[in-house]
Amino acid sequence: PWPGIGLLLGALHQSTKAKTALAFTQNSGVMALGKVLLPQAEWKLGDPVQSLTDSSTELDVVASILPMNMHSRQPLKLTLPSGEVTELTDDVGNQLMVASAMRLSPSGIALFVVSPSVFFSQRSVFRRLKDFGIGIEAAFSLPSGTFAPVTTIPAYLVVVRRKIISRIFVAQLSADTNTNLQVISNFRQGADGGSLELGRFVAADTFRSIEH
Repeated sequence: PWPGIGLLLGALHQSTKAKTALAFTQNSGVMALGKVLLPQAEWKLGDPVQSLTDSSTELDVVASILPMNMHSRQPLKLTLPSGEVTELTDDVGNQLMVASAMRLSPSGIALFVVSPSVFFSQRSVFRRLKDFGIGIEAAFSLPSGTFAPVTTIPAYLVVVRRKIISRIFVAQLSADTNTNLQVISNFRQGADGGSLELGRFVAADTFRSIEH
């Protein structure tokens, strides 16, 4: 979802050797260019949030740099695992995160770049993830200026699964490759690092930020 011209999707498709690659966009101009640059993907035009909600396809891998702090014009209607129908009033990025994660296969994984407000905003969906049967497995704080000069907004890379998760692995990524490799190794092994920057497990309902 929110694929831009497909650069991230192209890298993901190449690395995973996926049989099918899907791009959800509401921009017809972007779609036209994306089809030229990434013709092997299936480009779908329309509201990405609604397209994902209406879809019944299970997704094995989802990746997106989500729109940050973009207000949604309407709540998102979702059916919870319990069968109850509810509405999610939140930013577009958070609605996309939930709609995508609820389409994951049981072993699927979602990777999103999000703004820090996901964790500390009182109205963020982060506080309701259990209701949707999804959870954030890891939150990696990205180095300052990662997306400069496009934006200077701080950001996190989060790993999302379609299951309830009680502990989050949190760490600080940097410009040092060896340190980042150690962080990823700690995450994969489920081990606390020697320092906070190298990764620690914290209770999901208490995490607000690396600084906190």
